[in-house]
Amino acid sequence: MHVLAGPLSERRFDPDSFDPLPSLNDYGQVAQVLASVSRSDKVLKKRLFIAARRQLKKMLCENWCLVTRVATAIKNNRTLSGDELDSLIFGAEMEKAA
Repeated sequence: MHVLAGPLSERRFDPDSFDPLPSLNDYGQVAQVLASVSRSDKVLKKRLFIAARRQLKKMLCENWCLVTRVATAIKNNRTLSGDELDSLIFGAEMEKAA
């Protein structure tokens, strides 16, 4: 369900300009996963989707400062190496723990 992180982040960052059309592929991937769980039980699929979206929203809320930190670094530098990304994420976790 991690593919929903992009659309949910975009919606949270700027709800007025969010366009779901570019996210159709993400939602299609989620539909495929849910179809593999249950081909016929629409209620189950809907409950799983809602639960996953709720959990993802919680995770984004709890880590929003990291999301914005990474987004700002990408905006400023255009790219990030794996080491730079690790530093942004894990350096922040070390600061939290201190």
